[in-house]
Amino acid sequence: MPSRRSPLFATLAAFAALAAPAVASAQTAVVVDRDAMTGRLRDWRHQLEVLQQQISSLRAPPNSAQAGAIGQINYNLGQLQQQVRDLEKDLRSLPPAGAVAQAPPPPPQYAPPAYPPGRPGPTTVMPPPPAYPTPPPPAYPVPPPPPHHGPGHHVVDDATFSSIVAAVNEQSFAQDKLRVVGDAARTHLFRVEQVIQLLNALDFPTNKVSALEMLAPRMVDRGNDFKIYGAFTFSSDKEKARKILERTPPPERAGY
Repeated sequence: MPSRRSPLFATLAAFAALAAPAVASAQTAVVVDRDAMTGRLRDWRHQLEVLQQQISSLRAPPNSAQAGAIGQINYNLGQLQQQVRDLEKDLRSLPPAGAVAQAPPPPPQYAPPAYPPGRPGPTTVMPPPPAYPTPPPPAYPVPPPPPHHGPGHHVVDDATFSSIVAAVNEQSFAQDKLRVVGDAARTHLFRVEQVIQLLNALDFPTNKVSALEMLAPRMVDRGNDFKIYGAFTFSSDKEKARKILERTPPPERAGY
């Protein structure tokens, strides 16, 4: 059996490389010399037949692996020969080199219909677009007025709340900070967001829990009290905050 380094194998590889672009060129619109290409393909086919005869005449008794390889080579040679014959057939149908392909005839020109003078041609009347009713503007609910919490008790405004936070931050000791929070809770009502800012102004979790005890009865928007849990880090402190909020009624129910 010929090895991969033998001249016979190299010749087979060269023919495989030549046949592949030749077949691909038959599918591409290019200008070729039909007679010259036909002569080259005839030479290739003759050399392929000679190679097939040489492989068939190998006298060394092949083993099972070699016999399979020789059969595969014979099969590949047959495929190459068939491709060369198909390419020769395609080349015979091509025009000779130098022939100019005729351009396709131009499409027919149709003249527009002529109408007698004074008689207009047919016109296409487009129907008017459908009229859609204009939807009424959406009705937005009017928010209820803020709850009345009695004289002397009102939700702290932004300027006053800023002064309360500044007073808390000016204190150096935790007990002094809690005293400022308690004084503000006796005369003002707070929103949940304001309570969270006051809790964040304190340093220790126990002080935050104590401050929440004073501020929870003064929160007016208890529907947002779930945001309070974000001011605490540990689960145990969050549980204490939950119990404080559960047992503390809102200002309306506490009689403020």
